[in-house]
Amino acid sequence: MDYEAKKRFLCQYVEGKGEIAALKNDLEFWRGVGESTSAGSGSIGNHSGGSKVESAAVHIAQIERQIDVDIKTCEETRENVRNALERFKTGKYKTILCDLYIDGKSRIQIANDRGMTIRAVNAMIHRAIDMIDI
Repeated sequence: MDYEAKKRFLCQYVEGKGEIAALKNDLEFWRGVGESTSAGSGSIGNHSGGSKVESAAVHIAQIERQIDVDIKTCEETRENVRNALERFKTGKYKTILCDLYIDGKSRIQIANDRGMTIRAVNAMIHRAIDMIDI
C-alpha cells in the first residue's frame, strides 16, 4: 500500500465521526422544524402544517437510519485503524498517529501537547505513515 492509500485508510475513522456529527446536526434541525411546525399549526387538520410535519418526520427517520448505519461502519473502521496502529512497533509514532487519526486532534494541538513545531509534527506523521504496515 502506498503512502496516499495508507493516509486514506487512516483518515476513514475521523471522517466517519465527522459525518455522524453532521447527521446529528441535521437531525436536530429537522426535529426543530417538526416541533415548531406542529406547535404553531394550531390544528391537526391544517394541511400546510401537516405536510411540513410529515416532511420533517420523513427526514428524521431517514437521518436516524443513516446514523445507525454510519455508527456501525465507524465502529468497524475504528477497530481496523486501531488494529493497524497496534502492530506499529515504535511508540512515539504510534501515539502521534492515534492522536491524529483516532482522537481527531489537529496537528497544532499535537505540536502544542508535545512541545514540538508543526513542521516537526508533520515530518513525524509523514515518517510514521510511511513506516506503518497496513
